[in-house]
Amino acid sequence: MTPTDPHRIVLCDDQPDFVRLLQLLLAIEGDLEVVGTAANGEEAIEVCGQLRPDLLVLDISMPVMDGLTALPLVRAASPDTNVVMLTGLGSSEVRERALAAGATGFIEKGASATELPELIRAACN
Repeated sequence: MTPTDPHRIVLCDDQPDFVRLLQLLLAIEGDLEVVGTAANGEEAIEVCGQLRPDLLVLDISMPVMDGLTALPLVRAASPDTNVVMLTGLGSSEVRERALAAGATGFIEKGASATELPELIRAACN
């Protein structure tokens, strides 16, 4: 990646409206580009293995395969991808498990629209 290339991001959440809103929000940021989406952990593993993004924003609670189960498999499929967990849960046990499995950070679902791009940008580095 050169200094002018945007950070390549994959979004994984089972709520399509939330994913679409986050895509629209990030589309106005010149240095952040959503290159793929997934609706569950299994899809996230596949998409990240194919696209090798800079960052995966991975929801913790999803059907089919949750984010905590998918996390080590994503790390194996795309080792250079940073993974930030998207959560509405504040449990320290969940956070500890995610960090132990390779998460690089957390974003709360309650973060404001002005905070989200900055939080995602910081997770890319």
